[in-house]
Amino acid sequence: YRAPATARPLRFPDDEQTPDYWDFLYFSFTIAVAAQTSDVTVNTRSMRKAVLAQSVLSFLFNAAILGMSVNIAAGLM
Repeated sequence: YRAPATARPLRFPDDEQTPDYWDFLYFSFTIAVAAQTSDVTVNTRSMRKAVLAQSVLSFLFNAAILGMSVNIAAGLM
């Protein structure tokens, strides 16, 4: 993420110039939980592809967890 300011794939709120790992963790967690990017702006096509891949993977993971939960609940009845 050491690209020049004009070429950065993500733009954090308040024009944060030196994001730390917590900022990236926040971005990833928001995508996984809400399937959206909240207040972080995606600026490049390659980053949009990465965000799409993470969104699809998170959706499949969440669907599998939900499916297993329903299966377990149905098995208890």
